[in-house]
Amino acid sequence: MSATVLALFGATGVQGAPIVRHARAAGFRVHALVRDAGRLSTPVDSVVIGDVDQRDSVRRVLEGANAASIHLPIDFDSDRASARLDTILEAARLAGVTRLVYNVAGPVPASPTGLAALDLNLKRVQAIRSFSADCVVLVPQLYLDNMLAPWCVAAICAGVLAYPPLPADFAVGWTSTGDFARLAVAAVADRTLPGGVFDAVASRDNASSVAAVLQRSRGYDVRFTPSTLDVFTEGLARALGERDAEAIAGFYRWMLEDGEPFPVVDSAFRAFGVQPVTMKEWVQSQTVWIAKSRQPS
Repeated sequence: MSATVLALFGATGVQGAPIVRHARAAGFRVHALVRDAGRLSTPVDSVVIGDVDQRDSVRRVLEGANAASIHLPIDFDSDRASARLDTILEAARLAGVTRLVYNVAGPVPASPTGLAALDLNLKRVQAIRSFSADCVVLVPQLYLDNMLAPWCVAAICAGVLAYPPLPADFAVGWTSTGDFARLAVAAVADRTLPGGVFDAVASRDNASSVAAVLQRSRGYDVRFTPSTLDVFTEGLARALGERDAEAIAGFYRWMLEDGEPFPVVDSAFRAFGVQPVTMKEWVQSQTVWIAKSRQPS
């Protein structure tokens, strides 16, 4: 292993917490920048209390690191989001860290679209790739773990899959946060592997096939009944605010308008030698969807 110290941004989040766990299991020392150390689900070797808006905190977490894993907070204020990434890149340059593994957390278009979230992703990827050819950009489409949101769990236990807000036969790329974490760790474990932009898609399934897997694995009827994009956006707005909800909904609107999902051009799983779990294996590893009346006493 050529990289032994991993600086981690987003260590307490849904995507970042599994990276801590897999990095520690792989023998990495982990330096984490967090706002609240109490939210760390796995112990790390060094904690910097701060925020990505604070240059000194970002600098300190990168000191002595060989590589960094970056997942930024949800924020579609383009100027603020770009400034946060610029702060990390400048600190990485000063620390001599060139192996950055960046989770775009959504699709990346080939050119500007006029949609805030997509254009921000494109801008960030261009900045990362300009920083160093050693950087690895991982591009997921949808996380399987999105189905673990409380409202989605409650619906599935009642026999209804209401996510994603897309037609039943519209196939999209799915990845679990656990498999994504394994990719991130693999990307820094062997520095002989090249940098680049890689599709982090473990499987491609439409919602009807996902519902069928849930039904077979859980032993009760599950049907796909999608919410409209308007209803989906309203729900997001209650949790995230109207601006961020509209930006996230833009991903789905763009996919629908484009008429087909993104092709998997360069698979991260193939490039970094990681075997993802299947949809069936992931579903069977979860217990939250078992209705109380069906749980063993």
